[in-house]
Amino acid sequence: RPVEFLYQDTAGDPAAAVRKSQELVERDGCRILTGVIVSSEAAAMLPKLEEWNAVFISHGNGDGRLTAELYVPRFFRANTSAPMGARALALYLRDTPQQKFMAIASDAAWGRSSNKAFEEQIKKVGKNLVDQVFAPVANKDYSPYITKIMQSGAEGCYVALQGDEARAFYSQAQQYKLPQRVQFYTEIVAQADIKVLGKDAIGLMGSSRYPITYDIPENKAFLDAFKKEYGAELPDWTDGEMYQALMVLFAGIEKAKSDEPMKIVAAMEDLEVKSVKGPIKMRKCDHQGENQGFVVKVAQNKNFS
Repeated sequence: RPVEFLYQDTAGDPAAAVRKSQELVERDGCRILTGVIVSSEAAAMLPKLEEWNAVFISHGNGDGRLTAELYVPRFFRANTSAPMGARALALYLRDTPQQKFMAIASDAAWGRSSNKAFEEQIKKVGKNLVDQVFAPVANKDYSPYITKIMQSGAEGCYVALQGDEARAFYSQAQQYKLPQRVQFYTEIVAQADIKVLGKDAIGLMGSSRYPITYDIPENKAFLDAFKKEYGAELPDWTDGEMYQALMVLFAGIEKAKSDEPMKIVAAMEDLEVKSVKGPIKMRKCDHQGENQGFVVKVAQNKNFS
């Protein structure tokens, strides 16, 4: 049957996300929601799902509470959550020589959730978090934070910033030659950041929501299809996670033999799919997808230059 995607721009505003979603439901009869990337928007939408008779599958919302304290039966998260990413990174750092870490995060739901998870996990592996700072959303001047990192004595710095925030931070950190003094470990290694930073991104390490170089047939097929559609453009983590979420959703619809939301909910519980990121299981207990954890390091590769 034909599949139609309807789009709305919520501008990262939770109230707008609720309003625009309600328009899609009431005006267009859209009962399957996805594509929301900001965790605070998702949190605002969850209490409305039953009223809308809708199901919502996340491809990028990181706030751990969405499948814990804020759990509702009509919400599924196919993507890696912030606590999952922090756990993978902490397990990697257990075997690194650095002992003292600093953390900088965006003062938003995802940033705080990521930082909290990192703090808990890094202590479990016997490392020391000497300090942590939260930068305002859409912050542009990171010089005070960079100075604080330099003065902290930390050997590694955990970074939970995304988009323009991350690019501004990394660019300014280069001006202070901070990467030569402190190893950066980021919550999400993003192609958008690498593209802006160029060679300055080499050496950046962190957890990966979607590792583009993952060598499995499903990912190779996705990369071939993406290249055919977009040419030289490389898929970012949002593309890989969105593709995985839709693989899970379509498998759920096929299993349910229906597009009725609650039949999809029942079908997706404990559903197992082999995706571009490998095997994923949508847990029945909290509707969180069990994903593999990846830690990656940015390096030069002639196949992607």
